[in-house]
Amino acid sequence: MTTRWFSQQSQYEQFQDTMTRDHEAFMAQQESQFHSAMHNASNAMNARTTAASDWVDYALDQQTVAGSGGTVKVSSADSQTWSNGQNQWFQTNNPNADPNGTLYGNWTRDIKVHGNGQPR
Repeated sequence: MTTRWFSQQSQYEQFQDTMTRDHEAFMAQQESQFHSAMHNASNAMNARTTAASDWVDYALDQQTVAGSGGTVKVSSADSQTWSNGQNQWFQTNNPNADPNGTLYGNWTRDIKVHGNGQPR
């Protein structure tokens, strides 16, 4: 009788171990699916806001640039924007223009970004 009891106890423990492993695997899968769904929702929202912000820039004849002066909205009339980190910007359509040596300060070329500040 004690041998049978130990056999049943052993089967019960094996069953419990299996159930615990299966539950942990199920929960890990659920968590992975949740994170994947949240990531996809975030990407979809970013895509919508990026398109909307680009449209606003276009409608207002402006562009968004990022550089030493931060991320700012400037006129879209010029293709090149430079900033000196002191709330000053230099704009031109000449791709060879360089305000360093001509204007006071250290100027760096800004890069165009989406209207919401996201990289292009």
